[in-house]
Formats: sequence, C-alpha cells, structure tokens
Amino acid sequence: MPSHAITRPTPGVMLSTAVALYLSYKVFRLIDAQRRRSVIEPSPTSPVLVDNFQFVQVNDKKLRIVHIPHALGSKVPLLVFIHGVGGQLEQFEKQIEYFSLSTHILAIDLCGYGGSDVPESFDHYTTDAYVEDIVTLLQRYKSEDTVLICHSYGCAVGTHLYSRLESDSENTIKAMVMIGPKAAMTQHEVEGRVKLSRTPDWAIDFARKFDRLGGTHSQSVNRLLHASTGDDLRRKQLRWNRASKTTVLRRLLLGARIPTPDEFRKIQCPLLLMVGEDDRVCPSTNVEQIYKWCRSANERTKSPFIIPKAGHQTMLEKWEHVTPIISSFLIKDCEMTTMDPAWQITKKCQEENKWSLKNTEKVGFIVDISKDEPPYRTSDFEATSITYTKLPTVSKIPPSKEDVERFIAHCSACWEQKPGVEIAVHCHYGFNRTGFLICAYLIQNQGYTVAEAIRHFESTRPPRDMIISKASFTSDTNRHYN
Repeated sequence: MPSHAITRPTPGVMLSTAVALYLSYKVFRLIDAQRRRSVIEPSPTSPVLVDNFQFVQVNDKKLRIVHIPHALGSKVPLLVFIHGVGGQLEQFEKQIEYFSLSTHILAIDLCGYGGSDVPESFDHYTTDAYVEDIVTLLQRYKSEDTVLICHSYGCAVGTHLYSRLESDSENTIKAMVMIGPKAAMTQHEVEGRVKLSRTPDWAIDFARKFDRLGGTHSQSVNRLLHASTGDDLRRKQLRWNRASKTTVLRRLLLGARIPTPDEFRKIQCPLLLMVGEDDRVCPSTNVEQIYKWCRSANERTKSPFIIPKAGHQTMLEKWEHVTPIISSFLIKDCEMTTMDPAWQITKKCQEENKWSLKNTEKVGFIVDISKDEPPYRTSDFEATSITYTKLPTVSKIPPSKEDVERFIAHCSACWEQKPGVEIAVHCHYGFNRTGFLICAYLIQNQGYTVAEAIRHFESTRPPRDMIISKASFTSDTNRHYN
C-alpha cells in the first residue's frame, strides 16, 4: 500500500466519534444551562423587582411576574409591561421603579424567558399563546384603565392583544406605548425563518456563542446597544443574551406573527411611538411606517419620538428621557391626571391634614425649589409662624452653581433669624434637587464629605422612597463636587 494512501475509518471508529461528539455537545448544553440559571436572576440593583417577584400558574405553566398594587385602587391605571424576543421584565426596571410610586404595575416574563417556565410544546410560544397568557393575567389583576407598554416583539403581542380584546365589552386598554416596534418582516428575515426551521440547535448554539466573542463589546451586545452605552448596561445585556435559550428562540420565531397594516389600524386608543436613533434591530423607518398606518385611522396617534444616542434598548439606555415622555403622554394626552404626583400629593395632604398646627410649631420656613405651583395654598401660612419662599430650579437637571449659592445663603439667613427651627425643603418629588441642595449645604457649610452628606440624606428618607432617582441624584452630587 502506498505510504500516502488514506485508509477509510471503520464503522466502529465512526460510531465512537459520533458518540463522543454527541456526549461533548450534551456536556456543553449542561454547563451552558447551569450558567444560564446563574444569570437569569435579577440584578441586586433592582430592589423593587426583587421585593415583588412572584410566580403564578397561567395556562398550564408558571410565569414570573411583578405585580405592585397602588394604594389609590381604581383611581389610578394599571401599567402592563411586555418585553420582546430574548428579553425579560427586568429590561423595564427603571420604568417599573418610577411608575410603581403612582400606578399599579404588572410586568411579565413571557413563557420561556426570565424566570418563567420553559415548556417543550411549540404551542406555548406562538403570538396567540402569549396573548392568551396576558388575557388570563388581565382577568386576574383587573383594572378599569389599562396601559400597555411594549418593546420590540412585545409591540406585536400588544397589538394582537388589543385586537383580541377589541370587541370585548370588558376591554380596558386605554393607551399604548410602543418602543422599537417592527412594522413588517423583511424578505431576508422571512428567508432566515425558513433556514431556522432546518438548522439543528447545536449549530445555532455554536453561531450564537461565536456571536458573543468579545463579551460586553461583542456583536451580540453591540447589535442592541448604542456605541456610547456604559459597561454596567453592557454586562446586563450580555447576561440576558446568555440566558436566552436557543430552543425558545426557535419556537418563538417560528410561531411569531407580526401584525398586518389593518391590524395596526385597529388601534383606536392614544398611541405613543418611540425608537432609538441608532436602533439596528428595528430602525426608525418602522415607527414611521406604523405611524402612517395608525394615524390614518386614529388621530390620537402621536408623532414618533426618535431618542438620540440610543440603540434598541431605548428604555434602559435613555430611561431619563423615555420615562418622562411616557409620563407626560399618559397624564396630559390620555388625561390620566390621577397618576400625576402633584395630584396624589394634594390628595394625601388633604386626607392627612399635613400642615396642621402640630407641624407649624416645628417648621419655621418652607423653601420651595420647584418651578411649578406647589400642591398646597401658600396663603395658608400667612397667619402662622411659617415663612414661605420660592427659589425655583429646573427639573431633571442638577441645580446650577448659582442655585446652590442662593440656597445656602437663604438657609443660613433663615437660621440666623430663627435659630433652632426646622426648614422644610421640597421640589416636585423631594428627591433629586432637594437632596442635591441639602447635600450641598452639608458639604459647604457643615464640612461633610460627599459620601457622608449623601449617606446622611439617605438615612432621613426610607430606602424605598429614594428609589426613583437615587442613581441620578448620587452621580450628580459626586460630579459636582469631585
């Protein structure tokens, strides 16, 4: 036999090789599953989510949800959060934290995602199945006014949900918010779905693993986030990508149904559309097309908001822009005034008689640093020992150096006039600007370090109350003094 001849492997060798490859793949899947279990848990920076996770039985499976009822009951709406492909409810973390203080909250890990069950049957992963799961939850957590806040494929689920309930006498959907929606599947995506049905899981797993090379700056992450996005959010996105199972991805994509133009036109409630300027998954052309379809049949469809320096995860990348836009839309355009913090503070003050005689004896001065009218009558203090002063500042941005100096000078003058009395300070919420200026006083007049001042302010506010803007308030204070 020539020395260069190639011998054909025996059937035994071929079988052994096949078994070895199969076992190696199974071991890889086992290790991968263990890693996924370690990454699906919520971030420790999300106390509102951690404290309110629960598992509920829905249509023969367990779903993980966050349900936070509000003390005002039927007076405030229920906000329902629906994520997209590869997502989980934690992606709405900032909006849940913010709105849980003024509305009811229902956020859902769709079947196969987050902490929800992963059943084998394809039947659980169709768009219609997801719609029925949410219908079941809406029947369980009833509200007279329901708002759908949807992201990506969740917008398709929300649109079909609206269509499903359209003729229902108990339809309570009063407004919809779509973030990064898909108008229609491209020809490339249609062909990709056909290929997906023919490709084995191990091949898709390998391709996805290759896609994650580079970690937080891999194609897997860059596809969803803007180039300027910081490492903290990139680590979260990588964790979510790893937690997403190939078997679920295949089942969902094969069962997904994007709404037709006529189904989009059926939406007759107020509709808000948003998209990141650099969204590479569902570019802005999608919201522009959906806007044309919906606006032709519904005058309450607002012009789309294009959020600068944001990718597909707009509600996380630019939550400080997205959240106020949603809030303003619901309060002003949808006339859901009872979720306005100013309305709620006024109601609470009226019920509790907040400025009764027992409090006026303690307080010598009120310093109102909000720009708007306060939720009380300032004239009520004219016959008391309280002196009211307005030192307006602009919301959602740190007070200027001039604002800080004016505030410190005023408080110093107050205590020179009436030593020992309390000075009540408030902005709109009593968090960012109030905390910033009080910390500034402690740092510049009392010799506190930045960390000591922030810690002192936190200790005077229950941790739950600080949840709205603690990160923003802390970073603004540190940036100002460091």
